[in-house]
Amino acid sequence: MLQDVGEAIQFEVSIGNYGNKFDTTCKPLASSTQYSRAVFDGNYYYYLPWAHTKPVVTLTSYWEDISHRLDAVNMLLVMAERLQSKIEALKSGIQGKIPANQLAEMWLKLIDEVIEDTRYTLPLMEGKPNVTVLDTHIQKLRSRALSQIHEAAVRMRSEATEVKSTLAEIEDWLDKLMQLTEETNYSFASFSIHSRDQPQNSMPDIIIWMIRGEKRLAYARIPAHQVLYSTSGDNASGKYCGKTQTIFLKYPQEKNNGPKVPVELRVNIWLGLSAVEKKFNSFAEGTFTVFAEMYENQALMFGKWGTSGLVGRHKFSDVTGKIKLKREFFLPPKGWEWEGDWIVDPEKSLLTEADAGHTEFTDEVYQNESRYPRGQWKPAEDTYTDAAMEEFKDQEGWEYASLIGWKFHWKQRSSDTFRRRCWRRKMAPSETHGAAAIFKLEGALGADTTEDGDEKSVEKQKHSATAVFGANTPIVSCNFDSVYIYHLRCYIYQARNLMALDKDSFSDPYAHVSFLHRSKTTEIIHSTLNPTWDQTIIFDEIEVYGEPQTVLQNPPKVVIELFDNDKVGKDEFLGRSMCSPLVKLNSEMDITPKLLWYPVTNGDKTCGDVLVTAELILRHKDGSNLPILPSQRAPNLYMVPQGIRPVVQLTAVEILAWGLRNMKNYQMASVTSPSLIVECGGERVESVVIKNLKKTPNFPSSVLFMKVFLPKEELYMPPLVIKVIDHRQFGRKPVVGQCTIDRLDRFRCDPYAGKEDIVPQLKASFLSIPPCRDVVVEIEDTKPLLASKVGFRTDHWMMSVLSSRHLSIR
Repeated sequence: MLQDVGEAIQFEVSIGNYGNKFDTTCKPLASSTQYSRAVFDGNYYYYLPWAHTKPVVTLTSYWEDISHRLDAVNMLLVMAERLQSKIEALKSGIQGKIPANQLAEMWLKLIDEVIEDTRYTLPLMEGKPNVTVLDTHIQKLRSRALSQIHEAAVRMRSEATEVKSTLAEIEDWLDKLMQLTEETNYSFASFSIHSRDQPQNSMPDIIIWMIRGEKRLAYARIPAHQVLYSTSGDNASGKYCGKTQTIFLKYPQEKNNGPKVPVELRVNIWLGLSAVEKKFNSFAEGTFTVFAEMYENQALMFGKWGTSGLVGRHKFSDVTGKIKLKREFFLPPKGWEWEGDWIVDPEKSLLTEADAGHTEFTDEVYQNESRYPRGQWKPAEDTYTDAAMEEFKDQEGWEYASLIGWKFHWKQRSSDTFRRRCWRRKMAPSETHGAAAIFKLEGALGADTTEDGDEKSVEKQKHSATAVFGANTPIVSCNFDSVYIYHLRCYIYQARNLMALDKDSFSDPYAHVSFLHRSKTTEIIHSTLNPTWDQTIIFDEIEVYGEPQTVLQNPPKVVIELFDNDKVGKDEFLGRSMCSPLVKLNSEMDITPKLLWYPVTNGDKTCGDVLVTAELILRHKDGSNLPILPSQRAPNLYMVPQGIRPVVQLTAVEILAWGLRNMKNYQMASVTSPSLIVECGGERVESVVIKNLKKTPNFPSSVLFMKVFLPKEELYMPPLVIKVIDHRQFGRKPVVGQCTIDRLDRFRCDPYAGKEDIVPQLKASFLSIPPCRDVVVEIEDTKPLLASKVGFRTDHWMMSVLSSRHLSIR
């Protein structure tokens, strides 16, 4: 999700001071990737073209062994996350009104899983190093809490009679589990010890930095326990240990999660003790290669390429050109040996042209002819060239730039005065260690610590290029020989309760949908906060490296970013949502993805929901296993197919709007001529305008009626939006008040039922309409309907109040 960053970028991984290439207090480590340039994805974002060669970083650090503490935390987190997912599924089933037998089956699975999880004990402390008195007390507290949850679950399984009544107690179990991992209170006599986030956790977080040029741009923190390998079992290992995960970096200036995300990163991290480093071999994918790298630099002086014109550069240097290197100083780290000689191997990810990734561009080729005076035109010696009469030639791996520090390119131009080429030499482990051999890479390679044959002083060493720009370390990469082709379909149906960013209290929302290095955009829905796109976004032939089972366990996220389209100025960001696709590795999987509501967040704020789902299909070469294309509403605009989209039925909506009361001023002017607009499911109806609110606060016609296709399932029911518009001079019609009713299921009534069955279902309530705010109103059902025996004068006033909040849906 990179925006165009211009300069080449790299990533650095550190834990504590280890891995920080600008820190000279630790040994240089292969903790940073090679530099790469971002490529446009053809729609909106940029990505790094790593393709089948993925960069790898490795570092060795020294910390106190506290695995006995982190193992217990990981086991509790597994229980809590498993219970949370079951609770969410149970709530979705209740909201979706699934059959009672299916709901009971889901509930039984949840209870049985809780009983099974709490049956086992946490890792024992006996024989573990660095065990403290606090560790013993925490162990006893956790064991007692798990025992209580176990007993409560067994009792609930035998005594419970209704699913809904047990939800509160089950959620209490989840709270207890989270408290055992995050916050624990211990009381000893007259004082208490309050600890948060494990006070004895001496293992620092893993920091991933995105570096642009020589500046740190964005970062992400990953708790060490999430990627820590444990010998106590799979549940004791971190959630993402040796697994590919999606992380989002943020800017250093933002204390909280800001609205902007500089980059989305897919990483696979393994952290473990050096005593069990060979266990890493079972997690490794692809083939690891290690290279020593240096660049040969030349400048153009008097029409000839040489080293005399290099200003601020060395004949051989690192990629930045600042660290002086010599071939004879390159010595492999301990346990490694050279495999082959130096070869020219350009870094292709640094040499992308400006038009890379664009789907439309113009390329100019000139056909040249020449002739003698009064002769005929004939093809010139260089028949096809560019505008500068320059023809492309193979330059033996040289990369060219107009000035030192500018972007390099393959093709030599007449304005180029500087060139370089990359030399690499492969290394191999001297002993058979497998993939775990990459942990033995320590120390810098080829750095020249002398200048003109003289020893540097200590003071000069402190200000050397190595201290400023980092040491030259080996380049580690993971090569994948095979690539799997996938087909993604993202079904984005609608959104609700989005933010209003326009002056008329509306937005013109659209969405950028991204998956890995590809993205597409939905259509724009104008003047609404509850857009219905009903659109299928199709990504065909997506290259994914790695085993399909790995993708099945941790699929990449589908990221949906919502924007408000503005005719003037830059489009404004509304929020972001993410969902995991349903992965189908074979055509025998007869599972249909289900639309679900996902929250839309803007920083730390929740600002709406989006109804979406996605499926990721492992594609056959001929595409024979792909489902048929959905119907098109317009060219290249596919609808959500039947079976996935909500089943709708024609529904009559009747609103009895009697009048308006207590309207406050809007924009320093009183509301004089209002009207009411009701929107639902893409349809809208407007009342008659009240000509003078002070004299006649009631609508001339009280009944509003519209027909709209609404989903049968309450889960997919769109909100009903009520707006008050003031008709002012010069044609201005501002929205002076608005409210949203999310739940409409309580207002449904069967038109074929008897009258005595319908009347009790009708609800009435005040609809408080605050100015310029979008709120969700809970409809109260405590007010009884008016009795027919009330007198005329009282009836007139009471009906004007109660009927103005009378709403029924048929």
